[in-house]
Amino acid sequence: MTQVGRPQGELKGETPQANDLAQWLRTLTRGVSQRDLAQLLHIGKTLCSEYLNGSKLIPEDMIGQLVDAYVTDNRLREQRKAAGHLRRQRAVEAAQGKPSMPPLSQRARTPTELQLRLDDARRGQLAAQEKTFQAARLVDLLLNLVASLQERCARLEAERERAAS
Repeated sequence: MTQVGRPQGELKGETPQANDLAQWLRTLTRGVSQRDLAQLLHIGKTLCSEYLNGSKLIPEDMIGQLVDAYVTDNRLREQRKAAGHLRRQRAVEAAQGKPSMPPLSQRARTPTELQLRLDDARRGQLAAQEKTFQAARLVDLLLNLVASLQERCARLEAERERAAS
C-alpha cells in the first residue's frame, strides 16, 4: 500500500448528501493512496479523485468492493456496506431534486460582476479562436511540406530510373 502523497482537498459535491458520501469514502479508505484505490477499482486516478471529492457519485458495486477490501470484520462489513449504500441512495435522491440553477454563492450579483465574467468568457473565446487559427496554419504548412516531399520523391525516383537504364 502506497502512502498518501498529500492531504485531501475540499469536498465538491453538488449536494450535502454527495459530500457526506465522499466523506464516508474518505474515512473508509483513510491512509490509502488514490493510485491504490484506482487500481483496486480498475478506474483512473481522476475518476477516483472525483468519487473522493464528491463531484461524482461512486457506483453501488464499488462501495461493496471497497468495504470488502478495507473492512475485515464480517459483522462490520455488512454494516458499512449498508451505510454506504444508504448514503449513496440519499445522494442520488438529492441530486435528482436539486435545482438547475447554480447556488446563489456562485451567481453574479452586480452588473459589474456580470460584465467581468462576460469579458473573461470573451477573452477565453478569443484565445480559443487564435489557437484554432494557429493549428489550421500549421496543418496547411504540414500539408504543403508533405506535397513538396512527395514531388521530390517522385523526381528522385525518376532520376534513379534514368540512371539505372
